[in-house]
Amino acid sequence: NAADGGGLVAEVIDRSGTVTELAAVSPFYASWAPDGSGLAIHRQGSAVDVRTGDGTETIASPTGAFQAPVWTEEGIVVVRTVNDEQVLSIWQAGEFDDVAILEGPVRFSVVGGRVAIQSIADDPEGGVQAALRTQSVPALPGGRLIVIDLTTGDQVTVSSVLTPMFQWDPTGTRLLFATFESDESLEFRWNVWEDGAIAEGPTWQAQPVWFRDVVPFFDQYVQSISLWSPDGSSYAYPEIVDARPVVTIRSLDGSEA
Repeated sequence: NAADGGGLVAEVIDRSGTVTELAAVSPFYASWAPDGSGLAIHRQGSAVDVRTGDGTETIASPTGAFQAPVWTEEGIVVVRTVNDEQVLSIWQAGEFDDVAILEGPVRFSVVGGRVAIQSIADDPEGGVQAALRTQSVPALPGGRLIVIDLTTGDQVTVSSVLTPMFQWDPTGTRLLFATFESDESLEFRWNVWEDGAIAEGPTWQAQPVWFRDVVPFFDQYVQSISLWSPDGSSYAYPEIVDARPVVTIRSLDGSEA
């Protein structure tokens, strides 16, 4: 935190111990290039910068209502504002490829060329899955958890209910997401989506501090913290069991937790 209370101080420290200040603003979200050669920075909810050894370039301003960009092999996935519309786009080599039009605040997770995304917006009763608004860029319905293939543009609706968090396994084939089990407590249910099928998991009670500090910002944290095992065969999470805080490991083969 900045000493004057004016924001966050973000710094890069290299192997020699040299400290370079990147920014002193809030909010501040960032994503490393896959090879570590650059950093994509979403600052103050208004602009996305790309910082490399050659300097800093602003690639999107204004941005949309989202938190963390994701720098993938395909490019940097961001939400930007174009002609008063919010657009999910991929930036690569100085050019944008627009993927979808969105409404409302958006959170997303990207692995292996697939985006899992949910926007928080009203979905009119009887609305279609996607409607063409501008050229061939589809408009995604709000409130649904959707998977988009960045290569083909194909879309699949995973869930039509709000999820507080979701994360791909390291292979990008399984999507873990939580659904609300109670409106009055931190009780949720895990679900795993794979190839159009959903395996319903256990109910669990979230640890309050973890839920407060991590879940609202999960699209940033999932870039460095994985609930999944490296091979995607199990996942681990903090919960409350018999009034005790524990870490539980669940295997997809149904063996004992």
